[in-house]
Amino acid sequence: MGDLLKRHGYSTACIGKWHLGWDWPTTDGSNINDQIALGQWETENRDAFGRKVDFTRNIANGPVTRGFDYYFGDDVPNFPPYCFIENDRTVGIPTEDKPRDMFGTPGPMIKGWQLDRVMPALTQKAIEYIKAGPAAKPFGKKAANPILFGTVVAVSFCVSGCFKNLFISSHFNIALGRSLI
Repeated sequence: MGDLLKRHGYSTACIGKWHLGWDWPTTDGSNINDQIALGQWETENRDAFGRKVDFTRNIANGPVTRGFDYYFGDDVPNFPPYCFIENDRTVGIPTEDKPRDMFGTPGPMIKGWQLDRVMPALTQKAIEYIKAGPAAKPFGKKAANPILFGTVVAVSFCVSGCFKNLFISSHFNIALGRSLI
């Protein structure tokens, strides 16, 4: 979707969950999909692989390599790594283990990660992106929030006296409605 919108002159952003295609850099060059079949929930093997991820390096094959000018979100809120990702880098380095009493799969997390703060943070980033959107051309934003699933919607709205087009697809969350005010 990002590539399509860019070909038509849009600035693009993806804000929310993106968990397909990331190619996490590792300390030994291994790839998780070579070790664990897609759809398998082998917690021990996944946790061991997560310990080999090099969080100081760029993550390949995410939204910014698929036509989005900007990305902010997470892999999956209840799946490691427990941190936000901006463009192709983690926001901070996950150095702690997820507490056993926190919902989700074991793995590395950023200090202070809280599941109940994910949606407000994503909503705030969406609002910031829309308010700072380029005045000279339309922009597209993929809102991939992990709470409610929805369909593709296109709306026009006014920001600072100028009409913009906003395309929102997949996992649309009602909280994002705040960004249209």
